[in-house]
Amino acid sequence: MYFSGIERNDGKDVYPISTNCARLENGSVTAGDPALVLGEGPATTGGRGRTGCLEQFQSGVFYYVTRIRDRRL
Repeated sequence: MYFSGIERNDGKDVYPISTNCARLENGSVTAGDPALVLGEGPATTGGRGRTGCLEQFQSGVFYYVTRIRDRRL
């Protein structure tokens, strides 16, 4: 459902994503609290809150992705 949600992301759908989701892509935290992924102490984001997975989906940021193939988990 995650990748399908990215493929048809318009920010208007219902996305079954936990509010404390964190995403790790190719070794970099791209959403959520890095401490959840990297097992470190509280994240320091320079006073800015890091956007969570659910918030990214709700913003429609992935509108340009029309297809995800060769999926690996």
